[in-house]
Amino acid sequence: MSKKQSKQYDRPLPINIINLPVVTHNPISWIWCLGSYVKQWYQLKQGVVDIQYCDGIFKVSGSHYMNEVWNSGFIGKGILSRSEPTWLHRTRRRLGLDPLFDESGRLLLTNEETVQIRREERKKFKLKREELEAQENYFKTTGDMTSLQKVTKLKSILIEDNKQLQRKPLRELIMENYSVAGDKKEQTRADSALFIDETHIKDLEYLQLMPVEALFLSFCFGSKVNDFNLFQLFQLCMSRSFEVDNSFILLYMVYHHYKSHGWCVKSGTKFGSDFLLYRRGPPFQHAEFAVLVQPNYKPSDSPSNEWIDISAISRVVGGVNKTLLLTYVTQPTKDAFRQALTMFSESPTPHSLRNLLELMRGFVVATIIVGAANCVMAFDFEQFFGGQNRQQQRTQQNNQPQDYEQQQLNSDCQKYLCPETFACVAKPVDCPCPFPQSQIKCVFPDKQNFVCISSPVDNVNGVPVRDCKWVEKAWKGLL
Repeated sequence: MSKKQSKQYDRPLPINIINLPVVTHNPISWIWCLGSYVKQWYQLKQGVVDIQYCDGIFKVSGSHYMNEVWNSGFIGKGILSRSEPTWLHRTRRRLGLDPLFDESGRLLLTNEETVQIRREERKKFKLKREELEAQENYFKTTGDMTSLQKVTKLKSILIEDNKQLQRKPLRELIMENYSVAGDKKEQTRADSALFIDETHIKDLEYLQLMPVEALFLSFCFGSKVNDFNLFQLFQLCMSRSFEVDNSFILLYMVYHHYKSHGWCVKSGTKFGSDFLLYRRGPPFQHAEFAVLVQPNYKPSDSPSNEWIDISAISRVVGGVNKTLLLTYVTQPTKDAFRQALTMFSESPTPHSLRNLLELMRGFVVATIIVGAANCVMAFDFEQFFGGQNRQQQRTQQNNQPQDYEQQQLNSDCQKYLCPETFACVAKPVDCPCPFPQSQIKCVFPDKQNFVCISSPVDNVNGVPVRDCKWVEKAWKGLL
């Protein structure tokens, strides 16, 4: 990642900061400061992005506005690109309208073009290797040891050359194997329909947003979606189903939480999850976590094989070197939710929506699968939007087995009854782990909550031990 690209993606959120010059006691500097402020304020006002809603899709059109949204937290996805909306630049280069290098000789390729070139080289290497392996198998079968030695040597040379190729700068690779610009003679009939004139083509791409991204931009940064006010947008995203367990509000709570903590949040549909979490963003590295959103209350008619599905998803996520996070959102009572919803409909302001979302609290359970060992952590969304701590009554879970309910009701514990072990203790933090022989108890620094994790093992290939010190770092957000 070049320094220019790092500077291009230096804003994790679409927030522009007005940089004012240093003010001195000279009145001329005051005029300079005022002029700079007015100029940058006008630029910020012109940069407000409007979102369009059409045919059930939230989208941002226009190359400038698409780049503004994408470069400020990697929000949305270009419909004709892998992620970043670069179709216009790639097409212009393919049609010979733009060069690969600027006047100073700097490479102008997009990330998608760079990945494509590297993949083409790997594909060529794999095809040559398969040919040599087929010859090896043939000579082994016929017993021709002389030819087998020659093919084995050629295979070793091919593998060594591929290692050198991977270390070769992209600029040298392009100069040796690819043309500097496209060939206008090879333009197809479909390409000719793209041209507005000899030097300009139509931009067919737009940036598609998830509903949670559209509400996030409107709620937090004032972006307009058609002529909708905030309540109408919220009503549209919830599909006009104002129930406390609506999947959209659960998804938005989790999206807002991770986004406000600096994570890059993208759709996780590709891996069977709700979201993917990047430390910086797709141009820098792969996603580290996959998030599966779960309500803390499940109706009695919910599928009984829920944990089988989660196990299947964890296998998929683990196969691509990611960690599965189970995010549980605690739902308020229906009466409290409807009361806050009524106030929001009467006054569709960001403050009213914030009061509605503050009713939702949650905790995250991170299932870290390393072989057969699972490590479980818990976090609390105590002050999700910075509001006051509120006492919430959790909804009764009707899907618990009858014998478990009887044990809870028939207990003679006069203090606190641990829900997993039925131990009678003075306070919740004193509860023991359900599997003391294979788990250790880690108390959080607040001395009010704890988590039981699998007993740590020795370092494996330099991976640090996940013990109580590791949990404390995770609780403090130091990992």
